[in-house]
Formats: sequence, C-alpha cells, structure tokens
Amino acid sequence: MDKRGKTRYLVNVAVTYVGTVIGAGFASGQEIVLFFTRYGKISHMTILVSIILFMCIGSKILVLGKKLKVNCYGDMTRSIFKRLAPFVDIYMFVAYMTISIAMFAGAGALFAEHYWMGIFITAGFAAFTIINGLDGLLYVNAVIIPVIFLFNIILFAYHIEPPAIFHDCQEKLSLGFAFNSIKSSLTYASYNIILCIGVMAPLGNSIEDKTILRWGGHMGGIIIGIMLFISNYCLLAYMPYISVREMPLLEISRVISPIFGWLYTFILWGAIFTTLIANLFSITSILESLVPQRLYNMISICIIMLFALFAKFGFSNIISTFYPILGAIGLIFIVYMGLIVKN
Repeated sequence: MDKRGKTRYLVNVAVTYVGTVIGAGFASGQEIVLFFTRYGKISHMTILVSIILFMCIGSKILVLGKKLKVNCYGDMTRSIFKRLAPFVDIYMFVAYMTISIAMFAGAGALFAEHYWMGIFITAGFAAFTIINGLDGLLYVNAVIIPVIFLFNIILFAYHIEPPAIFHDCQEKLSLGFAFNSIKSSLTYASYNIILCIGVMAPLGNSIEDKTILRWGGHMGGIIIGIMLFISNYCLLAYMPYISVREMPLLEISRVISPIFGWLYTFILWGAIFTTLIANLFSITSILESLVPQRLYNMISICIIMLFALFAKFGFSNIISTFYPILGAIGLIFIVYMGLIVKN
C-alpha cells in the first residue's frame, strides 16, 4: 500500500471513530453539559481524562478486531469476556437500541412541529446506508465529520472573547466536587468507547496494517477531544441558562446569526445520522450470521422503523435518564479491557 493509500485509510478510521461518538447528544451539547460543563472550569481538565481513554482504548479495540477477526460485536465479547459474554451482549444491545432511539428523537426535535416527518426521513436515509454495509458507513462519515469539525471551529472562534458570565461559572474545587467531575468524564468516555466496538472491531478486521489502526484510533481520540474542548468552552459562556435547553449548542449557534443557526441545524442532523447508522450497523451486523441474505434487508428495515416509533419518549429524557446508567456499566468493561486484555 502506497503512502497516499495509507493516509486515506488512516483518515477513514479516524473519522469513523469520531462519527460513532459524535451523535445528537454530543453535537447538540446535551451530553457535554451533563457530563462536563455543569462542573465549571475544572471540566477543561477532566476532558483530558476522556481524551486519554478515547485514544488508548479506541486503538486497542481496532487492533483487537484485527487480531480476533471480528465481524460483529458478539465475536469480540465472546473472545474477551468468555462466560460473561451473554450479559455483555445484552447490555450492548440495550445500549445500541437506546442510543438509536435517542438519535431518532433528536432528529424529530430538529424538525420541531414536523417531528415525525423528521424521524421517518432520517429512518429512510439510515435504511439505505445500512443496506450498503460498512462501505456506506465509511463514506457517510468521511463526508459529514469534516464539516461538523469546521462548524465547531467557527463556533469556537466566535467565543474566543467569552461573555462576562463565563467568569461566573461554578468554581467549587473541593475534593468531592473534583472526584465527581473525574468520575463523570470516565463514565462519559466508557459508554462511548464500549459502544464503538460494534463498528470499530469489524473495521479493524477489514484493514491489514496494524499501524494504521493504532494511529487511526489515536487520531480519532484527539479529534473527539478537540471537539469536546471547543464545545465545552462555548457552553461555559452561557451557563447556567443554557443547561436547561434541549439543544444547547444549537441555541448558541443562533446567537452568531439566524443563518448560521439554520446551517448548524443541518450539521446537527448529520451528527445524529452518523451515530445512528453506527449503532444500527452494530445491531444489524449480528443478523448476517443468523438470517438468510434475502431476509437481511427486510429485517434490518423493520428494526429501524421499530426504533423510530419509540422516539416518542423524547431526546433529553433519554439522555439524562439512560446515558449515565449505560456509562456506569460500561466503565466496568473498559477497566477490564484496559488492564486485562493485551493486544
């Protein structure tokens, strides 16, 4: 493979990793407020904890995917967790399902009064992408993630000189407060990383060069970290007002200009879509070994439509209720993978 080919694969791995993490919760700011911004300025430091985990464990998952010849997340859980694999599989399926429903709810929220139209348009695009398999996933991320990153840079540039309210953010630095902040960053990284297995492990198996996998994981982790820092910085400028908004970063983008806010709505939809298809791919990849190929597409579409219908539970409700629980359980798995599994 020539240098240009290696670079292309490296970028594809990195943006797919980023796209798996950056969904509606991230791009809207809802997740970031919940796990970081509400802790004030100390959140800038705890983001570093998440970055280290994203870099180290993400690259480990990619390499393990290659080593274990993984085609779906079940292959990896059986190899790593042995007798515990059925429990891990159940957790991951529930998590993928929950996040998929949250993404549909987020898509609906973007369309406001046309809530269900937004959900079913998103479901249609998702079904088309999933039917095209891993290649469709890679292509979508390669297009959408750079645009999302560019818009984050613009948002950050506008807030280089933050409003005075930035200086009124929470400044409690007690040991307990610091511990809770660090725990929150660990929880955030854990549930995101464990859910990356469904996409990252099969992706690792599809690429021959382990160096590309390691550096792709590191690059993806760094990009996620940069976007976390940028978003957190902007959100801090509007605390505590912004913490009660369903889509905080969308509200902030409208401060710059109505046109920028309108454009960011489409960017946010792109972020929702990348994470949605990553989670749906993780679920439907299991079907390939269980059902005849002629039934695969039909069953995949039925699953997508079923998840879309559950979006009525609401975007912010799903994130605030289920994401911390998923993160707490995922932290156990991440500790195991980080300390026990060698690649």
